[in-house]
Amino acid sequence: MSAIQERFDRYDLLVHRSRVVGWERLVGRVRRLRECLLAQEEALLPVLLETLAEPPRRGSATTALELLQEMALPAQVAALPAVLNHVGDRNNWAWLDAATFLQRVPVEELVPHVIAALLWPWEPYHERYTTGKTTWEEDVYGIQDLLLLPGMDRGVVRGCVEVIYYQLLCDDLWTCRSRSWREGERLYWLEMELELLERGGVQEWMVPGLIGVMRHYPGAGELEQVQRLLRELPEEGGAGRQEERLMRLLEPRWVERGAEVGGQEGELGEMVRELGSVGKERGTGLAYVRVVWELEEERMREGEPAAGWVRPGGRELGVWLRVLERVGVEPWMAPALVEVVRRYPQAEEGEVARRLLGRLPKEELRRYREILRLLGLGELVGEEAAPQAEREKWGRVGQWSEEEKRAGKEMGREWGELGALVEDYVESYHEWWWHSGERERLRLQELKERLRAEGERVVEVLAALLEDRSQRGRMTPIFVFLQELGYPWNAKALASALRLVGDPQYERGVFTLLWGVPAVELLPQLLVALLVPGRPYHWEGDEQEEGETAGCGLSSYDFWVLDVYGGLAGWLVEPRTEQGLVERCGPVAFYLLSYEVGRWRRGWAGERSAGVEVWLRVVERAGVQEWMAPALVEVARQELKTWEGKMARQLLGRLSKEELRPYRELLRRAGLGELVGREEEQEPGGQGAERLRVLVRRMEDLSEEEVREELRGIEEEELLPYVLEAVQELGEAEEESRQEGIGRLLAQGALAGEVVEGCRGVGYYQLAWLLEERRRRELDPLAGEEEQQGGRGWSKAALERGCRVWLRVLERAGVQGWMAPALVEVARRYPQAEEGEVARRLLGRLPKEELRAYRLILEQSGLGELGS
Repeated sequence: MSAIQERFDRYDLLVHRSRVVGWERLVGRVRRLRECLLAQEEALLPVLLETLAEPPRRGSATTALELLQEMALPAQVAALPAVLNHVGDRNNWAWLDAATFLQRVPVEELVPHVIAALLWPWEPYHERYTTGKTTWEEDVYGIQDLLLLPGMDRGVVRGCVEVIYYQLLCDDLWTCRSRSWREGERLYWLEMELELLERGGVQEWMVPGLIGVMRHYPGAGELEQVQRLLRELPEEGGAGRQEERLMRLLEPRWVERGAEVGGQEGELGEMVRELGSVGKERGTGLAYVRVVWELEEERMREGEPAAGWVRPGGRELGVWLRVLERVGVEPWMAPALVEVVRRYPQAEEGEVARRLLGRLPKEELRRYREILRLLGLGELVGEEAAPQAEREKWGRVGQWSEEEKRAGKEMGREWGELGALVEDYVESYHEWWWHSGERERLRLQELKERLRAEGERVVEVLAALLEDRSQRGRMTPIFVFLQELGYPWNAKALASALRLVGDPQYERGVFTLLWGVPAVELLPQLLVALLVPGRPYHWEGDEQEEGETAGCGLSSYDFWVLDVYGGLAGWLVEPRTEQGLVERCGPVAFYLLSYEVGRWRRGWAGERSAGVEVWLRVVERAGVQEWMAPALVEVARQELKTWEGKMARQLLGRLSKEELRPYRELLRRAGLGELVGREEEQEPGGQGAERLRVLVRRMEDLSEEEVREELRGIEEEELLPYVLEAVQELGEAEEESRQEGIGRLLAQGALAGEVVEGCRGVGYYQLAWLLEERRRRELDPLAGEEEQQGGRGWSKAALERGCRVWLRVLERAGVQGWMAPALVEVARRYPQAEEGEVARRLLGRLPKEELRAYRLILEQSGLGELGS
């Protein structure tokens, strides 16, 4: 990938994951990347065109369209063929975005491309099937849907009305010849095209075609619409007799005269006189109808012409073209004449059509300039002809696919015969996927057997390929083969595979690979991936760019967030994921949930926090425990009506009333007293509730002796709810010192041991928030800038001091196994600091069996003996 492609790929990935990870976490990086991309419009445009042609992810086309909206008009016009390719199918993910984009393009620029998309059946306006056929026929109806949208400028419809009429004639003939209509059936194509003609304006020369429709479908409900359109035309003298003559001239015997006269001058003159008997415009319109019908008859017989088509048209077509030449060519005939040139470029009929087009004023043909350029007739409108590559039927952008081919060849040279074998397998897989034939299946099976015979070496090659983000076309075949290899081979590629779990394009492949690894082998690696940014389980940061592109890379923290929040959290809640494995990850889920609740509580995550939702789902699957109460209580009492609040209350309801009793003041004040029993809704006896509340909040201003004196005679069980309330409610930055002061008193022994033990959960909750915020400040280069802009006054010193205080609280309260994630992180990240020493000491008090799952992290930190 080029540098600009990598930047767009990062931007697209961030936009995709913003709903899962949380827009507020990514907005700074997205804004920086967006500015960087739009500053390089010329280099960005080919990347956006390739993305529109082959979106790498669901929604990538939407991302490209959003960027195009902010680019200059020439770039938007250059993208119109690729954008029109997305409106053919209403089920396309980007249909609405493409339609919105097209509605904002000036009419004079849009009309030529819409006409080209309606008439030109190949790339760049339509996709191609493996059979060689394109999506043109289906796309035409999607484009007509687009023209009917209320927001579409009527000028676009008026500019395309001749093409709509031409297609109505083609659809009419096909329906008649195929005998696909039964009386009483609804003619959807006719209904749509008549509505478009009504919006664009009906003309006299359309009368023959509309009368033909009335004759072909007697009893059809759409005939009322045809009659209404005909009544809108001004009446002429002798209109009734003209109608009778038109009906007679539309009889099969008369329209087949072209084959009989053979182009003789006398007979041609007689046909022209008979056409003139119904009026000039209607007679000319009748000759035009016959030209269109002959073209459609030929297409139905022979199919779409291949490249280099030299076969002449039918005899009747040549006769009716000469009749058209006699009665006089008009601008509204351009669609059929362009189609004749396209189908018969080297035949006599094509020459006649080119001659007729040359007689039309250039200004009238300006709307057809794009398709004329593709036909090599740009000189008719004063334009240069399109390059040969653009006119060829296989014309595509193909920039990324070419780079992938070059990268594949380099890989083959690097790995020798084995690399070439992998390349053959990838190509064979794609051939089998497209064609699904027996020959392709046998070839694919043979290559798989040869790869299996290579053993561990082939796994090394495949793992190396997974680490190359430019090899996007090879990822799916690699995942399929690794899944078929099974354990233990698939486990050897886990580190490489997990780096892709944050990308929705490869998410399901990684999920399936993880399901094939036994839990006992997977858990230690999974915990490393959940807790430790950077290699070997995540991409390293790539922010080395400088100058105008500075800040356009992603940090190792960004990649970790995308992988953990956007990928692994989703895998943990998948039904196929082993329940026991999810339960072992419960402490990590609570650790990360605590941080997300802390961010949201301080107003850093917007009104709704995607991170809170992500980890609530994991906690629900893992099973709620008593020590999870602090974070759940905080969400439940702050979010009464949202999904997060309801889920938190549901999870709290799974705990016993006795386990929730310490949180009774918080729950009662939030109107959730039923969670701890109705008797708890009353004020406790002995000391007044307000006196206790005030006392607790004053404690940080008192010495230890004064605190003990004030608390003399108060039962620990009575005091604990107010201590928890004070710690939980102090969420503003300016109150951090008071919260820290209470923590310091807990750590120093000013409060009774039972109160300290009761604060074990809330102490860990506070430590998790402080520790993860420190990680973000240390690893995310944009964190400092965002903090200054948002006015968040959390200094580095305050975060460090808070971590030490709450670690001391946990030391006095007593360490338990579920605290391992935070303690392991402290010991790993700050081995030389005071908090690192405390964490190591606390880890040493835990049984080795509880730390065995964290052994890979501990070994990296030089503490392998704790989990061995």
